[in-house]
Amino acid sequence: MKFFPLSQTLGAVTAATIAVASNSGGNPLATLDQRDLDALSIKINEDHDFAILKAEAKATFQTAHGLPISQEASSRLDAAIDELAFSSIQKAVNNDPYYPKIYWVDAGPRNWFGLDVPGGRYSYDNPDCIYRTIPISSKLRYVLRGYRHSEGPTDVTFSLISDPNSQNTVASLAGDDLVIDKDGSYTITIDSSSGEGQANHIKSTLLAKQLFVRNNLGKWPVQTPDNLTIELLDDATGHKPVDETAIFHGAQWNLQESIIDYGVGALGLKTMINPVNKLSKPSQSSTLGTLTTQASSFGHFNLKDGEAIVATLSVGEADYFVFPATDPWLVTVDPGAYQLSLNSEQSVANANGTYTFVVSLTDPGVSNWIDTAGLHEGTIMVRWQGLPTNSSDTDNGVAIVTEVVQLSQLADVLPAGTQYVTREQRKEQLAQRAAGYARRFQENEMACQDIGEANPDIAGIGILLAFAIQGAISVVLSIYSLFVGRTWQDEVILESHGMLNRLDTTARRVVQIMIQIIKGSASQRTDKGLRKQKLVNEILVAGSDMQSWSGIALLIAAFVQIRTISLYQMHIIYDTASFVAISNCAAIAITYGPFGIKHLVMIIWSLLYLGFTIVFGIRLRSWNDDIPGQCYITSGIAAPGNEHPYVDHIYISITCLYVISSLYAALGLNSSKIMDFNSKTYRDRILSATDAIDRRLRQHLSPEYLELLNKAIPLLRLDPTFSEDPDAKQTVALLIALIQYPVHTYSVFMMRAMNESHLVQGSTEQDWGFGQVVAITLLGSNIVMLFEGISRYRREMTIATN
Repeated sequence: MKFFPLSQTLGAVTAATIAVASNSGGNPLATLDQRDLDALSIKINEDHDFAILKAEAKATFQTAHGLPISQEASSRLDAAIDELAFSSIQKAVNNDPYYPKIYWVDAGPRNWFGLDVPGGRYSYDNPDCIYRTIPISSKLRYVLRGYRHSEGPTDVTFSLISDPNSQNTVASLAGDDLVIDKDGSYTITIDSSSGEGQANHIKSTLLAKQLFVRNNLGKWPVQTPDNLTIELLDDATGHKPVDETAIFHGAQWNLQESIIDYGVGALGLKTMINPVNKLSKPSQSSTLGTLTTQASSFGHFNLKDGEAIVATLSVGEADYFVFPATDPWLVTVDPGAYQLSLNSEQSVANANGTYTFVVSLTDPGVSNWIDTAGLHEGTIMVRWQGLPTNSSDTDNGVAIVTEVVQLSQLADVLPAGTQYVTREQRKEQLAQRAAGYARRFQENEMACQDIGEANPDIAGIGILLAFAIQGAISVVLSIYSLFVGRTWQDEVILESHGMLNRLDTTARRVVQIMIQIIKGSASQRTDKGLRKQKLVNEILVAGSDMQSWSGIALLIAAFVQIRTISLYQMHIIYDTASFVAISNCAAIAITYGPFGIKHLVMIIWSLLYLGFTIVFGIRLRSWNDDIPGQCYITSGIAAPGNEHPYVDHIYISITCLYVISSLYAALGLNSSKIMDFNSKTYRDRILSATDAIDRRLRQHLSPEYLELLNKAIPLLRLDPTFSEDPDAKQTVALLIALIQYPVHTYSVFMMRAMNESHLVQGSTEQDWGFGQVVAITLLGSNIVMLFEGISRYRREMTIATN
């Protein structure tokens, strides 16, 4: 029997399918949640009045700045207060711990997803840093999953904070302590447990309100922030999402606190308290938005034309530093257009390892120039990160010294070896900076806006689990039935020394059986083996029959609702119903016998399945990204850039033909009354159908799908199944059935995971209704029947042994 090459082909097809499905890319910041939260923030900003609080903020910032306030400084105050107010809204729209999302905040204005998103920068926004927030409750458990790109951030931290405004740190996980798998993925657990002995755990407390994630990008043109997803492990049933009124009140409170924290605190007590054109001694803190692993130096400048500040900093134990210039109200002007900041990757070091910067209005021609963006007045907050949390200001090695000089005397004070640039080099430097900064605002292809209303009785997790688990039970039982009680005359004896336990014995037995099958040795079953097989087959057939009736009920329900169900739900039904074929293949391929009711049920199901697939294919032609229910999200399933519904037609065409072919191959093993399985007629029909599909698909397929088709067509032809050896035919039929299980399991659960959060607003498929309860009940009855069968099996085997 020659089935080993077939198994290699099966493995290759599976690998190719998963490789195509899991291909992903794009901007980790341009997510659907980001789009929705940006849209909600804009709506809150437009629908509600913050005028009184804005006036209070303006007065407080003016007082903190002190008199006199120049016309230049005054001209930027209103814009700074507007951004502060919008940042307060952004903090409020993503502050529901029962429905956590990941939101990029403290960023400049942008236009994406058709939205004009205002800036939300405040209190020394760092142009290098991607700030993302996630609402957290100590009562709940979360899993944060991330992916580190080959060119990832220079510095990463995860901080639990007690307040989104003061941002006092409760607990944190530094980048150096983060354990990342070889493939770049990592998982962080967040809950109130101690997590003792567990890597990547953050312990939350009653004070914890948000997880504040910082990704510092040192090399803007190449480094990419981590991909992040958040999952709530606990049940959110019964907790309604926060409504707009509550969000508005939360935004008001955030703005009220921000007035004190950033106006009085950051601007007044941290910045303006220092002498002009001087920077304070670096110090570490856990308040006002600063990291516990960060040292900071604050100051403000007021430069005349022709003047410059020369600042020399020592890196000390820091892994990363950034020297930015901001306007008088602590906001960057335009980081992509001006070289108003330089970090440890962008700066040129002195010979002794220190760094010297020149802060000025006009270009002095040095590489380490900090452009004030044409402002005479402004503020500075230098950051050193990656420091030990318990380090003091004297032993971490960070330091900074400044002096004001005339640009004409700059060469006299700059260290030997200072790197200068030409106008062309500066132009290239700024072009690379602009391109690197623009990468964070690139949109991903995610045209589908709305996948339609929820339908828990079709796409509920209970439905999916019931069909998937029953399919798995059928596969396991059929494999056991295939091998149980077999003996060979030329039995291969495998000796095992050491720990001989039941697991070891079972493992050796499986190896023995596989060696004999590969060799093509003739086998026979003992009387005891036949009794075992009969008991297993009874359980297998009963479960398969119940799965068939459930599948028929699901397909009938789909036809009844065919005018109202969405394309997403049709895809879920298609993959879910395909599990029936797996159960039927497993049962029919194993249980020999004449044509009976189970074969008739399978034929009824297959006709319904074919009909539904045809209707699904027709409905796919009406794909429209702008109409709710006429599209769905395929991230993690189809490769980015694939055209819909073309790629969807390919998927259902190949998998449907595979399902039907494998079913009738299994049916042909049993019933001569249906067809002569070994006849040339059946073979010719299969070959004719696959050849026709093959020719048609090859006219349109891209190279990666052609490769997949080249591996799938030999399976669809079912060449190895046309054998006279019954055991050989059983084994091949089972292998053909098995390949469907991982494909449909991956597809249905990934499809649901990608689309669940993009149903019509307020719609959810987490609610349990009649359909889900029935599906789980039927699965439960199958499991009870399985255990009863196991008990009967043990009793009969005991009697036979005695």
